[in-house]
Amino acid sequence: MKHWRNLSLNEREDGTLNLSRERSSGETILPAKFFTKRALSTEAVIRTFNPLWRSKNGFQVRTAGNHILPFAFDNKEEAEKILSLQPWSFDKHLVVLCRYDNAIPISKLNFNRVTIFKYERLPIICYWCGCLDHADKDYDRWIESNGTLNLEDREYGPWIRASPFVMPQKTVIKVPGYYEALKKEKGLKTKGHEQP
Repeated sequence: MKHWRNLSLNEREDGTLNLSRERSSGETILPAKFFTKRALSTEAVIRTFNPLWRSKNGFQVRTAGNHILPFAFDNKEEAEKILSLQPWSFDKHLVVLCRYDNAIPISKLNFNRVTIFKYERLPIICYWCGCLDHADKDYDRWIESNGTLNLEDREYGPWIRASPFVMPQKTVIKVPGYYEALKKEKGLKTKGHEQP
């Protein structure tokens, strides 16, 4: 542990992300704050959000430190749509996106606002204090008590979550023949592995 204290950042590594005017012209930047204490895998974030957002031209992801990932879109309407569909979550933790106009450094942005219409499928929530940025086990008073607080004394509970709407199940499911499915699968694989 003492070796970590000897580490420091040089001027180039200071954790400040500068988006120059030339590089960001025509781009819409949506910085996202991931409210988790776990390490973030940018690749896992991309694998999660790419099929959800279905961006026509794709997007770029940059690293800004402190669990903030700025997403850059070349289509402003797509970015606005993603903002309007908040809240987002990643690995059951809240993700807050905001607009960015290069006026202040990304590290100085406040990610303290998100619209939640109802408490259905909420990401992590602390039943002790109602905060969305940590779970019960990470609540300071819970940790200080060594886990001896009475669970009935929590301010909130599972009752705060709305019952999820469950779509009716299909009554008939068509299963293709074995060889038909295999042909379809091989057709998809050969398309993805064509020679240039």
